[in-house]
Amino acid sequence: MLMNNGNLVLQNASNSSDILWQSFDHPTNTFLPDAKIGRDKVTGLTRRLVSSKNSIDPARGRYCNELVPNRLILTLLNSSIVYWSSGEWNGQYFSTIPEMLSHNLIDFKFVNNTNEEYFTFSLLNDTMIMHHLLDVSGQLKTLIWDEVSQDWLGSYSNPRAQCDVYALCGPFTVCDDNSAPYCSCMKGFSIRSPEDWELNDRSGGCVRNTPLNCGSNRSTAGMTDKFYSLSNVKLPQNADNIGSATSARECAEVCLRSCSCTAYSCTDSRCSIWHEELLNVKQQDADTTDTNDGAVLYLRLAAKEMQTQKPGRRVTTRILAVTIVTALGLLALTLLVLILMIRRNNRSWSGGTLIDPQDGGIIAFRYTDLQWATRNFSEKLGAGGFGSVFKAYLSDSVTMAVKRLDGACQGEKQFRAEKNNTVLNWGTRFKIALGVARGLAYLHESCQDLIIHCDIKPQNILLDKSFVAKIADFGMAKLIGRDFSRVLTTARGTVGYLAPEWISGVAITPKVDVYGYGMVLMEIISGRPNSLEQYTAGGDCDVFFPVHAAHMLLEGDVASLVDDKLSGDVNLEEAERLCKVACWCIQDDEFDRPTMGEVVRALEGLSDLDMPPIPRLLQEYIFVLAALFALLRGDFVRFFTGMKSSNRMKSARAAAGFKHTTFYD
Repeated sequence: MLMNNGNLVLQNASNSSDILWQSFDHPTNTFLPDAKIGRDKVTGLTRRLVSSKNSIDPARGRYCNELVPNRLILTLLNSSIVYWSSGEWNGQYFSTIPEMLSHNLIDFKFVNNTNEEYFTFSLLNDTMIMHHLLDVSGQLKTLIWDEVSQDWLGSYSNPRAQCDVYALCGPFTVCDDNSAPYCSCMKGFSIRSPEDWELNDRSGGCVRNTPLNCGSNRSTAGMTDKFYSLSNVKLPQNADNIGSATSARECAEVCLRSCSCTAYSCTDSRCSIWHEELLNVKQQDADTTDTNDGAVLYLRLAAKEMQTQKPGRRVTTRILAVTIVTALGLLALTLLVLILMIRRNNRSWSGGTLIDPQDGGIIAFRYTDLQWATRNFSEKLGAGGFGSVFKAYLSDSVTMAVKRLDGACQGEKQFRAEKNNTVLNWGTRFKIALGVARGLAYLHESCQDLIIHCDIKPQNILLDKSFVAKIADFGMAKLIGRDFSRVLTTARGTVGYLAPEWISGVAITPKVDVYGYGMVLMEIISGRPNSLEQYTAGGDCDVFFPVHAAHMLLEGDVASLVDDKLSGDVNLEEAERLCKVACWCIQDDEFDRPTMGEVVRALEGLSDLDMPPIPRLLQEYIFVLAALFALLRGDFVRFFTGMKSSNRMKSARAAAGFKHTTFYD
């Protein structure tokens, strides 16, 4: 029987609790939830992970993950070489993996008693699918299944740096964490087995192109072996220290006298030489200054491999460098003259200059800069509720839009994308709804870090000429690691799209974006804004439209909710689907709202939706918001009008999460 947790079990036919054999006792390269890594002290059974030979051959590879007393280690198979350790278990987590403490979806357990010693984990969320994998590369990776992309996403890896894996690239290679692929052959060497490298097995490393000139031929004129320098590298292990050699020249001579010597390094008058294969040479970052981690390794090569370095090379290089520097200087001077001429011609606009970005950061423009870029605000593109938009020119090929606010007291910090009066047909509306859902699902579930947009509203959804939706304005977004599901932050966003938890003071989740998306769907369906003006301006309308929509959906009258401007040209099945999704998204309790991945599947027709309940507290929550914003404006009459009913106040307090009446006092 294949169990739900992935364990393949051979049971006694007459007694299912009698397990004769189970795959969890014999793991290969995969560690699933509820499985164990460790040993049975009674039977001697050892459970450990062993990597595959390559990406297509599941035979045993080179690396092993096992439990030794109180800690996990990664080693070469059947070897005492340890290249990573988890540190000891302290009762809650392994000492070098403190992030285990922040996992609120995983329960880790370490057991050590008279019968067995093992480490295991279980998932607290039944919908989550994950496992640990000892990769061909020697890294222990944590993988999580993503329903949106239908693929495994990497969450963690140990060791963190790929090049920290022992002998990853094989002999006579250089491993570089900042390049792809990681492994490359040293000068004078070629890949031993290109076929294995294609299958991610690089343990064979590289072989020498030309044999060293050693032995009886060593005295041949002009054929003495040479040394090629590898700068800023982490030196191989197992060096022989030569105390008698105190200079680089002496160190090189010692190496040349030994046929097995393949490289030397001389640091701080210490001579080190290496014999036979060179392993674990790692390229360091350019700014490394530690002499132990960023040294120079002199690789021994046959003279033939160094023939490109002919006499006079330094002179040629120097001439070439002088030529390049001179040419660059002339080019810079020419560009400077052109820039000065352009500035002189355009200075009549304001006399200002554009400010260049520093270190790729945000560009700060002065008002005079914007005057110059917009030709003194002469080319107007349009106008919205907060000001006019003008075309600006940063250069001959770069243009941008500049919005000039009509009032100095405008409180909105972000640009708004005001739409024109074009009526979008139903097919386009549905396409926009699905596009926004896919975008939010990507932010929540597929990015390396979880991104909560925090301000989902129609004004932050841009459309290209093909009406493809683009989510814009990330000025309020929160970026959090995949270890966390919540983040505590100050209230942000736009009235009418704020989820109830914003004003209750609790830590938010991606469900605040789900709520905002549900409100956007209501506007896509109805063609009317979810405005609070009717409440903040003393309107008589008693029913908030999303609440009305939930009632109409329950009564089966979706057609009455659709925008009248469409004249009935609507796919009612899609309209009902959108309305169901919208009502689920705006539920009072965030746990009742779907994830954006589930929203995408529902809109694509891949999953069916039950009829959503009516959000019971939404109406009162809207009155609370309306009253609060009236209070912020100093409109005390409308504040008390909005809170006048004691029953309404009671419901509103529950909706807003306020527990004490002192707030209303």
